[in-house]
Amino acid sequence: MPAPPVQAILFYAIAALMVGLHAYRLRAAGDDDAARLRFGAFALAQVRRWQVWRIITYAFVHRSWAHVLLDAAAVAALGTASIWISGFAVAFSDYRLGLWIPLLGFVISPARRSILISASGSPMALAGGLVMQLLLRAPGSLTAPEAGAAALVLVYTAAAFALRGAPVRLMLLALIAGALSSLMAQLIVELERATIAAM
Repeated sequence: MPAPPVQAILFYAIAALMVGLHAYRLRAAGDDDAARLRFGAFALAQVRRWQVWRIITYAFVHRSWAHVLLDAAAVAALGTASIWISGFAVAFSDYRLGLWIPLLGFVISPARRSILISASGSPMALAGGLVMQLLLRAPGSLTAPEAGAAALVLVYTAAAFALRGAPVRLMLLALIAGALSSLMAQLIVELERATIAAM
C-alpha cells in the first residue's frame, strides 16, 4: 500500500483535534448539553446572536468516546483513501460538503433537537465520494488499495448506522451528496481533458 499523501496531514489533524477537544471538554466542563454548547455545539439561538463560528465548531463536539473515535478514525482513513483515489481537491470538497448537510437538516427541522453536534456528515460524504469514484472505475480494474478503501467504506457505514450518531436521513443525504459531488468533479476533469485534447 502506498504511503499516505502529504495532504492527508490535514485529515489527521482534524481527527486529532476532535479527540483532543473531546477529552478537554470532558475534563474541563463535563458531559452535558450545557458543556457541549460552551464548547461550540450548534444551536439556532446562539447563531442568531451572531455566534457564527458554531457553523464549523459543532463538528468537533461529540456525545461519547465511541462517537468521537469512530468519526476521527473515519475522517483520517476515508480522507486519506479519498486523496489516493480522487485527489486532495475532491476529498476536501467532500469533507466540507459533509459539514453543511447536517446543518441544513437541523435548520429545516430544529424542533426535534436542541443542539447539533458531531462531524458524522463529513465521513459520510467522503464515503459517498469514494463509492462514486470506485463505481466509475472500469470493471475488474480495482487495485488492492482501492478494494481496501471499498471495504473501509462498508465498515464505517455499517458502524455509523449502528451507532446512529446522527439521524439516518441526514447520514443518507450526506452519503448521496458526497457521491454526487464526486461525480460532478469527475465530469469536470473529463471535460478539462477533452478541452485540452481538442486544442
